[in-house]
Amino acid sequence: MTTTTGHIPKVASDVNENVDITVSGAGGLDTGSETSGDWYYIYIIMKNDGTIDGLLSVAETTPTMPSGYIFKALVGAVRNDSGSNFIDFTQKGRHVTFTDPQLIKNGTFTTSAWTSQAV
Repeated sequence: MTTTTGHIPKVASDVNENVDITVSGAGGLDTGSETSGDWYYIYIIMKNDGTIDGLLSVAETTPTMPSGYIFKALVGAVRNDSGSNFIDFTQKGRHVTFTDPQLIKNGTFTTSAWTSQAV
């Protein structure tokens, strides 16, 4: 894990944490409230005394850390769909696979009008 305050990095192993997007702070969302259509980054966070928890954030590199937590490790990411539901996925190591195929664009194919799509 890296530190946010310049301390020597720490190692955590066999971590098993649950996070709840409806909760604010450690064990939940770092700041604000849930929004649809966003990517949420999943962090494992730790206090200097070894207390470990999980954290969700829309920030890819700089989540707002709860009080007392100084170590963080980005361990995954999940997409919240337009209905504010996490898209089911599996993760093994650094590889993530959506459980169900995702529709990127629906409509008639035309070669003269390409449209950028956020995936």
